[in-house]
Amino acid sequence: MVPHTLQEERCTTFLINVTHSKRQGHFTMPVQHYHQHYEIYYLLNGERNYFIQDRIYTVKKGNIVLIYKNVVHRTIDSSIPDHERLLVEFSDEALNALSPEEKNLLLQVFDMDRPVIRLEPYEQMMVEHLLNKMLQERQAKTLGASICLKAYLIELLVLLLRFREQKRKALAEAIETPNPLHQKILEIVQYINNHYSDEISLNALSKTFYISPYYLSRTFKRVTGFNLVEYLNLIRVKEAQKLLQSTNLKIIDIAQRVGFGSVAHFGRTFKSITSLSPSDYRKSVNLGRKLAARR
Repeated sequence: MVPHTLQEERCTTFLINVTHSKRQGHFTMPVQHYHQHYEIYYLLNGERNYFIQDRIYTVKKGNIVLIYKNVVHRTIDSSIPDHERLLVEFSDEALNALSPEEKNLLLQVFDMDRPVIRLEPYEQMMVEHLLNKMLQERQAKTLGASICLKAYLIELLVLLLRFREQKRKALAEAIETPNPLHQKILEIVQYINNHYSDEISLNALSKTFYISPYYLSRTFKRVTGFNLVEYLNLIRVKEAQKLLQSTNLKIIDIAQRVGFGSVAHFGRTFKSITSLSPSDYRKSVNLGRKLAARR
């Protein structure tokens, strides 16, 4: 069995992170969240609501959630207190030993149209056994631990890929919470995702979707885990990162293109989310490319 602990255990070596956490009471992830690595979330006990991209999923014991890189997501408190989860995070480099074809095959498991896999009891035993071995390698730190972790990660991805293929028909059934209120909020999320470069305000959204500003603000936070301005800024910064990586546009032009009224506001918001200024972020991306080209 996976060891129980009240402390979060984290492995940050070998390009693979392994985290085990058990929380008492009600809990919502406190941080704005998207990242450059992949994430495999396994719920050992309890129930969670999971906001992913523009949908809400109810995740229960024995469910796997697969998050592709740069996808906005957040775990949200459900009506059931206490939960325990296992988390595996890994970067592209963790699979560099594979051929491009093998790597692409494994990454097909991250289907963002269906990010949740419900495991049968025997499948849960297989997954927990494998995750337990990954935790043991992390804790032991013995000779060859990095090799074992990579091997177990590949085995886990193959296992989940086969489970997903077997369940393809069942996965066609919606896992999302069939809640009219959730549906309305997710329509607003989709609107923001498509119109982030426009001038968007709470009052304008309330008029467009026929919801009072107060009710919209309160309900958006309860359903998604984000307040409205927080989510809008997160999407704008995420799009700005893409432009900083892929274009030579001036920072002031990028700020305007993603919907910020001033470059100063853009800079402050960008740094609060990424911990870097826009110019430093662009420099780090360019430096990373130069280092990769020398390998």
